[in-house]
Amino acid sequence: MNQQQIFIAASNAIDFYRMAKRGMLAGMINIGTPAIVCSEFSAELAMKAIIYSEGSKCRGHKLIPLMNRLPKDVQSEIEDELSSEWPDYKAQLENCDNAFVDWRYLHEVENELFINAKFLLLFSEICCKIAMKRLEIKSNIPIEDIY
Repeated sequence: MNQQQIFIAASNAIDFYRMAKRGMLAGMINIGTPAIVCSEFSAELAMKAIIYSEGSKCRGHKLIPLMNRLPKDVQSEIEDELSSEWPDYKAQLENCDNAFVDWRYLHEVENELFINAKFLLLFSEICCKIAMKRLEIKSNIPIEDIY
């Protein structure tokens, strides 16, 4: 993976985060499934950009295997930020693990799906922040203020 491809992955992660956040804004019509899919895909792309920047390859949509491929300091940073608000961080992450596939094909699922969309959006935001910092991607607007 070359630097341009890594930058594109990180940039796309930020774009998908922006779309997810717009889909979940208070006072707006919640777009539900598309916002969840965008949140998960954003987190996935941000983690992949970090993994690629470390010289490794990765594939797949599941969050937990990608988390396990991240450098330990990145894993700890994500867990520390999220576990302060969600003491059941690991259970929340497990529930989001395959959201990109499960929620894209919601019409094919036989069981009801439940997801903490707020957790997933914040997970995505944190992953994007870390990717931006590690890849030295500059923005005039902090990611949490992007709409």
